[in-house]
Amino acid sequence: MPEKIIAPQDIHLKRQKFVKESTRPLEDQWKETRRFVAGRIEAVEMQRFSARIVAVANGEIAEQAKEKARVDDLIGLLRRGAFVNSVEEYRQMKLPSRAVIIFLDIDNFKVYNDSFGHNVGDEALKKFSQALKQKFGGKAIIGRWGGEEMVVFIPGVNAQEALELFEEQKFNVEFASEIIENKNFNLTVSGGVSELGYNDKLETAVNLADAAMYFKKKHGKNGIVVYE
Repeated sequence: MPEKIIAPQDIHLKRQKFVKESTRPLEDQWKETRRFVAGRIEAVEMQRFSARIVAVANGEIAEQAKEKARVDDLIGLLRRGAFVNSVEEYRQMKLPSRAVIIFLDIDNFKVYNDSFGHNVGDEALKKFSQALKQKFGGKAIIGRWGGEEMVVFIPGVNAQEALELFEEQKFNVEFASEIIENKNFNLTVSGGVSELGYNDKLETAVNLADAAMYFKKKHGKNGIVVYE
């Protein structure tokens, strides 16, 4: 039987077919590999995205917690520690040659609180803090020292200028008329002022202003005196 002669072009076509068929599994594997890698990349990116979302959320929560630790929930003024830190930071940055501390306390607040209830007392504290913010605005750092005691740091002024800025009698009348519904009970404020020089300690100035405030408490109340 004569041998079948295969033309060269047929050999070439068969070789192409063989190569194409033999490489198809490799192409399929490559496609699967690409799909797998793409899926892994997508998963990693999603994990990273989720991690960023969690980090942002945690950062916001931490910032909120930090702010809550700094600011009094009831009246919106700085807490004692935050007030001290804010004043000390200001003094380090601005280096004021003079400043004052005003220490304030609502007169007869316990009697007022016991007579009208804690809710009414809380409203009084809120109105007191609002009046302080309106009075001083961005001129001062204001904090709640504790209870009904508030403290104010005013840079760039001396004691006499602070008294003029405070306008104590007008402030007391406005404060009392805003929050008192019972006309038989008048709410006033006593305060003390001390000067805070460049080399003076904040703690000392607060203690002196506190002492001046108590002096006023024992001598008529409803007013502000300078520690001398």
